[in-house]
Amino acid sequence: MKNSILLIALVTLFAIGCSSDPCDDLDNIECETGDVDGDGVLNGADIAPEDPCLPNDNSACQTGDIDGDGVINSEDSNPEDPCLPNDNIACTTGDVDGDGIINSEDSDPEDPCLPDDNIACPTGDLDGDGVINSEDEDPFDMCVPNQPSFEQNVIGKWSWSTFGGSGALEINQDGTYLETSGDILSNGNVVERKWSVEDGNTLVLRVKNDVGLNANINLELISYDCDEIIFVGFISDLKFTRQ
Repeated sequence: MKNSILLIALVTLFAIGCSSDPCDDLDNIECETGDVDGDGVLNGADIAPEDPCLPNDNSACQTGDIDGDGVINSEDSNPEDPCLPNDNIACTTGDVDGDGIINSEDSDPEDPCLPDDNIACPTGDLDGDGVINSEDEDPFDMCVPNQPSFEQNVIGKWSWSTFGGSGALEINQDGTYLETSGDILSNGNVVERKWSVEDGNTLVLRVKNDVGLNANINLELISYDCDEIIFVGFISDLKFTRQ
């Protein structure tokens, strides 16, 4: 009787120790629902169940680059974030070319000269002084290193003063101007203000009112620099001082 009990125990123990279920050990390649290589693809569906780089790149794949930032997973401080450790073209919120426009909104995220001229664009001319940014000692100041032409210089915001009057106006790149205070030239309900430079030294300001009547004033240049312009021919000398 004792021998029968011992035999049953040994058989039971042998049966337990030799389970026929391959998934009792999840690291077993024969377990179809396991993931031996840790790549997120179950063994039964994985073309290479012991290679974490197949069938797809994965953070478990040391030589892969799951976030596409150019740094392999094993050396990447955050292998699933394309913005770490460095800004990269794959980082939508980054600015690889340093032009102030994030990659996802930049028509050419690796060219600092597109879509707009920028301080990061070495061949651009941000201040419009005729000297490219990379050679300009002050690329934000149109007066350095060279003084621009009168027509270039007149663009901007100015305070003006003359005998009995003063005000302010903005002269725009597109050939329009806006009087923000005071009136150099008023003509009823103004619907359009335009400016031009004629003969290289005469600033012509024109206005049109809502019934189609036009008026204009010619301001003859006496002298100018980047911050001050003196005209003659409007009651008395007219001074523009850059704001």
